[in-house]
Amino acid sequence: MDMMQVLKMYAAGQRDFRHVDFREAQMADLHLPDACLRQANLAQAQLSQSCLERADIQGSNLWRVNLSGANLRWANLNRTVLIRACLERINLFQASLVESDLRLALMQRSLLCQADFRHADLSYADLTGADLTGADLRYATLVGTDLRGARLAGARFAWSNMDRAHVHLPAVEARDLILGRPIDAAQIVFPPQ
Repeated sequence: MDMMQVLKMYAAGQRDFRHVDFREAQMADLHLPDACLRQANLAQAQLSQSCLERADIQGSNLWRVNLSGANLRWANLNRTVLIRACLERINLFQASLVESDLRLALMQRSLLCQADFRHADLSYADLTGADLTGADLRYATLVGTDLRGARLAGARFAWSNMDRAHVHLPAVEARDLILGRPIDAAQIVFPPQ
């Protein structure tokens, strides 16, 4: 199945495109809201500025995909491989990324409010300037993750591994985080500022 077939089928009302193989496909500005792309292979695909809100993409391979500026609000990305993905300025508002692999992902200035990252691996990901307000990162692996300038109000980090994570926050906000006000029972050690 090629991309033109998918677009025609989508226009005709079909939403189920499980197991499609579009690795290395050039599909910027793709609009497939509510599509089911479970277990799809989108490795190294160019999907910048695409609209995949409410899409079901769980279990898919998105290794090195480019989703910069894309809209994936309310999307299901559970158990998805997003290693080295370019997710800059992506909108993942209330998206679910439970048990997903986001190692080395570039997520600068992304909207990640209320996203569910429980048990996800974000090791060495770059979340510089990202908005993680209300995000759930319980049990997540954040080893070496760059969180400088990220908004973390209300985010939950309990039982997450933040070894060598880079977190630089204003003193008041850092104190609130350590006291557990916006995040529940997190054990965070902040580097000296």
